[in-house]
Amino acid sequence: MPLLCMLALVLLVPRPAAAERYKLTFIPGSPEGQVLELMIHHLDPKRKVEEIQRFLQNHPKHEAVSYLLEWLQTYHARENRHREVIDFGTRLLVLHPDDFDALWRCRKAAEALGDPAVIAVWQKRLLDLSARMVKSQPPRDLDAATWAANLELAKGLLAEQEYTIFRKAVDTASPREQAMRLEAFNSAYPASEYVAKTYPYLLHAYQSLGDPNKVLAVSDRLLRQDPDNVAALLATAQIFMDRRTNYPKVIASATRIIELVSAAKPDSDLEQNKAHYLGSANLLLGNAYVNTNAFPAADKALRAALPYLKGTGQTEAAVLFYLGWSNYHMERYREATAYFKACLPHGGAYAEQATRNLTAMRNERRITE
Repeated sequence: MPLLCMLALVLLVPRPAAAERYKLTFIPGSPEGQVLELMIHHLDPKRKVEEIQRFLQNHPKHEAVSYLLEWLQTYHARENRHREVIDFGTRLLVLHPDDFDALWRCRKAAEALGDPAVIAVWQKRLLDLSARMVKSQPPRDLDAATWAANLELAKGLLAEQEYTIFRKAVDTASPREQAMRLEAFNSAYPASEYVAKTYPYLLHAYQSLGDPNKVLAVSDRLLRQDPDNVAALLATAQIFMDRRTNYPKVIASATRIIELVSAAKPDSDLEQNKAHYLGSANLLLGNAYVNTNAFPAADKALRAALPYLKGTGQTEAAVLFYLGWSNYHMERYREATAYFKACLPHGGAYAEQATRNLTAMRNERRITE
């Protein structure tokens, strides 16, 4: 079952009625004790509420105050009087800030009222308490069963919050904002199961922003957890190729991409993006071999890339040019001429250089026309 569905089940299940946390204590025979003894036996709820409120007003420091505030909050919760639930819950939480049940009732009442600002206040307080609970020992004034139930709910709330923050970051449209949110998530939740899931999104975001250093850093993280991550292998190889450094790394990464895509299962992501990966990897491989003067290997890789890069404009022109260049150095002048000529209709820098190369080949008598 997906995590979001599991969280929804945890949080939508009706909250079981909690046992009374606070005891009704008083000195028997005292004036306050006599009032309380009569009060708790009232059968008329309306009158009982009025007398409790009067007692609280007259005796705000009495030891029974916590019990009475809890009673009033739970009574109004049953009656769906949401503002009163929040009012008495607020007063109870002044005395007992770590009362999870009182906070829970306030949060539920805020949801019923439907005011986003009020909901946000109580949600934050409940989450803050939940975070403290998972790091603390059971309180002495709460029975073990209630504490266990509350702790389970607290963990569910924190898990829901964690997933919500992750999901909001992933769904952010702006690459810059998305990267900032994902990095902030990873800092706030370094042990989260979602950290690993942020890396592909971060990789794409930093590629969109044109930040090669960040792309390399994220690719390194991805490859540490998944050495065969094709997107990270391709990103790393492309940056090293652009920098004209570490050609062995470019060759190793491109070769591995070709192996992985060639062995991909039908309907897999690799198979569905086969043309992109094989075209890109073979082009990188060919460029790396050209730059290391390994022309036979360059010819083989660039020939493999060409079918996947038809119609790509200057990228196709680059493949044709370097095929001409490789074949020239292998003294296969007929093939070199054909590739240079095929480059000309594309225009641009590669066509201009191909024109110069063809002129030079005529002068060298490498072309017979």
